[in-house]
Amino acid sequence: MKPWQRDNYRKWLRETKHEYGRYDASAVIKARDYSAEHCIETGSYCWGNNLDALYVDINDPETDKMMIVDFSNSGSQLVITGVDYVATNYAKFWNFGFYHPETGRAIATIDFDKVQLQEYDNRRPNPRKPVTFIERSADKNFFRLAVKSDCTGVNNCFEVDTSQSDGKFKIMMRTYVNPQTGTGPDFSEVVNPEFWVYKN
Repeated sequence: MKPWQRDNYRKWLRETKHEYGRYDASAVIKARDYSAEHCIETGSYCWGNNLDALYVDINDPETDKMMIVDFSNSGSQLVITGVDYVATNYAKFWNFGFYHPETGRAIATIDFDKVQLQEYDNRRPNPRKPVTFIERSADKNFFRLAVKSDCTGVNNCFEVDTSQSDGKFKIMMRTYVNPQTGTGPDFSEVVNPEFWVYKN
């Protein structure tokens, strides 16, 4: 990031903290280090990993294991904010996956790609949800949104149905294909999002 971009990003984070207030917990972002040879030789699933993707866990800083976000209380929320890899041309596509904490079954996904840069339409016919749930900076490079179990009347909010997972979930992020290299971005060349948990 260039100095002026870093300044803009720090300002964006300050504005986000001002908007949402003091969080109760924040996540640590950790890349999954897969060896393609190991996965092939051992027949390991490796989460379907291949060389065109960077897989990142959203971890609890105390345990260094994947964070379990608890929405048992309907007032709780997760705020995600950061740099949009597609807008800044470090990826062709990336997403957040929300998973059952025990079975690993997918609950929901937020996708970022070039089609969705202007406005994200989740294409689910739910009149309670706002169509555009991602707030973007004026230059489109930064984003923020809240994740809740009920987004009724809440702007910039993505609703996750956790009724099948006792209100809890884990998160993984995947970033696909740096256009300059044709492979997944290196962990060191991207600015990873912030994940802030608010308990109520």
